[in-house]
Amino acid sequence: MKSSGRLMQSTSLVVLGVIVVEAIISLIARWPYQFNGPGARGSVWPDFINNGTALAPPLVLIIVLALLTWGVHLSGWIQLPSGILLAVLALVMIVGAAGELMSPASPDVPRGVQLLGWVNAALAAALLATTVRWLLTRRHATVVSSA
Repeated sequence: MKSSGRLMQSTSLVVLGVIVVEAIISLIARWPYQFNGPGARGSVWPDFINNGTALAPPLVLIIVLALLTWGVHLSGWIQLPSGILLAVLALVMIVGAAGELMSPASPDVPRGVQLLGWVNAALAAALLATTVRWLLTRRHATVVSSA
């Protein structure tokens, strides 16, 4: 159980780090969100709070990811709900990355940048897989110890 827990914790830290870097790059380059219609270059900073950027999810989700990443690193009762919510958030991130990938190109965001959504989709899938593995390992350990 400990190795799957460390793998999930490490994956969550990597995903958080990559997303923060992508957000900074998108904000500096002024690449607006593309999912659900293209955003405007002039409003990238305010849009970042609720809609994200071409490469990064909204600020609100980044904060939630940071809190859940912190929660899975703690011991005690908070670790399990943080892991469950982290799996749900990973699913949301996969949908968001797919939305960016399927959005039509716009003059504000190069198509190659949108295609980097594959990186986010792969990272979110890895986060989902390692979190589900940790949850299943944890469940198995609980069932075995109670038998």
